[in-house]
Amino acid sequence: MRNSDLAVRIGAALELMLVLFNLGLAFMWFISLVWVLVGLFWGLVGLGVLVEAGIAIFVLIRGYTPLALVGPVLGLIASVCNFNIFGGMFEMIVLLVMIVAMVLRGQEDAAAAT
Repeated sequence: MRNSDLAVRIGAALELMLVLFNLGLAFMWFISLVWVLVGLFWGLVGLGVLVEAGIAIFVLIRGYTPLALVGPVLGLIASVCNFNIFGGMFEMIVLLVMIVAMVLRGQEDAAAAT
């Protein structure tokens, strides 16, 4: 297994843990504010988090893919919408891991070409 595949799979595993956290917060906001119709917005946030979960599962199964950067970005947006400071910080760490995986893949491809 290449180092880039390992790095991106570690990032995706962390991302799945953050998905559960953000999904729980989005559900909490949805349930607590649905009576004033503002909570419907958090239904969209929850949908975005589910898309992030799908991307993370795809990355866990496939390994490295440039699509891996989309998941942490969606999670960062969801964390901001959920007022989730800790989740946002961890999403930034996952985004950095995904960027490191891209750099590693570039280096591995360059080394394989020579």
